[in-house]
Amino acid sequence: MGLSRMFRRTTAGAALAAVLVFAAGAAGAAERPETVVGGEAREAVTLTVYNGGFALVDEVRRLDLPAGRSRLALTDVGAAMQPESVILGGPELRVLERVFAFDLLTPQRLLEASLGQRVKVVRSDRETGEETVLEAEVLAIAGGTVLRIGERIETAVPGRIVFERLPPGLRERPTLLAEVESAGAGPRALSLS
Repeated sequence: MGLSRMFRRTTAGAALAAVLVFAAGAAGAAERPETVVGGEAREAVTLTVYNGGFALVDEVRRLDLPAGRSRLALTDVGAAMQPESVILGGPELRVLERVFAFDLLTPQRLLEASLGQRVKVVRSDRETGEETVLEAEVLAIAGGTVLRIGERIETAVPGRIVFERLPPGLRERPTLLAEVESAGAGPRALSLS
């Protein structure tokens, strides 16, 4: 069976057929804020579809970068990317590190990331609908959720668990992270294959 190819140009979201692997812990990366580069930054997309469920996506995204180091979070990428296949680059741009962040937000991952942390439990009165907010500590989640509410340990969640913020590392959708260095400030065309 030969390869079947189809080319399509679109500015809509397209799955990327690549993932990046990176050595964790760039010096200063945690302190540097991320620049989110979403699908709206796409200028061009070329999609080549192959037999067997594989595809190659070539994208160009436009963004403004300061001179020096920046941390990019490229959203609207495909969850089935293959890490060894990604090529990322641009004029006067050096890619220092990259990673495919696929630790996606789910209720279970949110609880796991909140182990030992304080959360809020919201209880609703069945008759009046009035809500009561309680402080709780997540003690365990293996085999079920265990919370400390005041002096009590509770094994059945007595309401909705409310989290103040997303724990670090969890993402709402697949994201390609890159630490880059730009020779100068200004607009850049970032190519992603």
